[in-house]
Amino acid sequence: MVIVVQNIPPRMGPLRVRSVFEKFGDVRSIQLLVDPLTRGRMAYLDMPDEDQALAAIQNLDGHTVNGAILKVSRQVPRPEIETHNIFNRGGSRGGFEMGARGGGARGYRGGSRGSGF
Repeated sequence: MVIVVQNIPPRMGPLRVRSVFEKFGDVRSIQLLVDPLTRGRMAYLDMPDEDQALAAIQNLDGHTVNGAILKVSRQVPRPEIETHNIFNRGGSRGGFEMGARGGGARGYRGGSRGSGF
């Protein structure tokens, strides 16, 4: 199970985060992220045993570490979103067409018809 940990204090590195969570079970991996604008820190932890992960969430959510209150939760899976390419309607390869029928740079100047540019 993937756990999301938010509000990690600045002096708490990935090894320290791991050691806090390993009290509840095996931590397969950890990814510590820092927002370059706000300097806010968060981590994704992968704990293979769901019961151990739930125990860590229950015990550490709201827990104060180095003066910061941790927010710990399970990662919510993103819903599958069907995307459509609104620029490619089928018949063409998409992209910027050059040539007699395509827009290209000539299309902006009116091509050979002359548009006064």
